[in-house]
Amino acid sequence: MKHCRARPVAGIRHVALQVATLLVACVGLASLASAAPLMHPRRLQLAVFDPQGVADGSQCDRVTNASEEPLTPVATLSEADVIAWDAAPALWALDAERFPVETSRAVLGDHCFVLSIDGKRLVSGVILPVDSDTLSGYPTINVIVRNGTVVLQLTTGNHHNIRLMLGEELDAVLGNQANLAHQAALIRTTDSPATRGNR
Repeated sequence: MKHCRARPVAGIRHVALQVATLLVACVGLASLASAAPLMHPRRLQLAVFDPQGVADGSQCDRVTNASEEPLTPVATLSEADVIAWDAAPALWALDAERFPVETSRAVLGDHCFVLSIDGKRLVSGVILPVDSDTLSGYPTINVIVRNGTVVLQLTTGNHHNIRLMLGEELDAVLGNQANLAHQAALIRTTDSPATRGNR
């Protein structure tokens, strides 16, 4: 009788061991999943700040100066917000769902910015609508509306001998991001029911 009663106990212990092993495995997978985003940190950061006055660029260096008490940005963009990149004119188009035209001009336009790549602050300046009456000789991100999409362009100002800025640095980040987005679009198109029906 003692031998017969010992079997259920052994069976319970075996099941408990299996459950514990399964729980450990699940916890391990959850830890890997939560750590996955850390493996691909955002490289580009565009922090947008309230200008605390008229936004012509003259006060933006003071507002965003790293040596002073840091301000809280009113918006922060990364390469994840960019859906297209045109290297020649250095134009970057923003995701229309996250940055609709109707609200983005107010959120971005007439504000100060700090642009960083890989944690290094590269430039600060002013964000202005491309049709703004404000003239700035400071680094300027021009806000352009094109085909229902907000497009950005970084230049040395918005009048008199304007030149593009940081084209190579932006291309190193946004060129890859735009290429990945393009590949994803091709995959979605290739794997569509209509396409499968034509195979």
